Amino acid sequence: MNTLSYKTCLIIGGLLFLSMGFSFAATPAYKIKAAYIYQLTRFVTWPNVPRDINSPFNICVLGKTSIGKELKNIENRQEYGRQFHVIYPKNLTDTDMCHIIYLAKSNQNELRAMLDLLEKQPVLTISSVPDFAYQGGVIGFVTDKNRIRMEINHAASLRANIQLSAKLLELAIPIKGNSSREFLR
Repeated sequence: MNTLSYKTCLIIGGLLFLSMGFSFAATPAYKIKAAYIYQLTRFVTWPNVPRDINSPFNICVLGKTSIGKELKNIENRQEYGRQFHVIYPKNLTDTDMCHIIYLAKSNQNELRAMLDLLEKQPVLTISSVPDFAYQGGVIGFVTDKNRIRMEINHAASLRANIQLSAKLLELAIPIKGNSSREFLR
């Protein structure tokens, strides 16, 4: 299979994966969320990601969560020639190397500080904290009819200067109305 066909199959497979909105009756929710995070890397463009295939792609996890342990399964996996690294920063000031930050519910007290720090940084913020996307995060995991879905705050992605694919935006639950961080104030 040539490279173009392989990449096309990967993208189509990823879109099908994301569009299904996984039921977690048989699979633990943390495994589904970790799979979503990995798949999301195919549908987001970061302005600061070097084209150098030797530079890693960093997924950071703030707090204790089973999702972080599950993400360790993709450690050193390669996508488009770049290795994935899963990092556990000790605090918010150690997140400057992150492309994605997952904020665990155990650290939800850091939500406002994280969003203030990263407001205009090209970082994809993701969490399962209730109303995360409404509060200014980019992607919030929610349960909808026993399925894990994503709420997307497109305004937050624009502020972060990251581009979400149109297909991803079509598949997610959009945040309508007040999609700014005024929710926090």
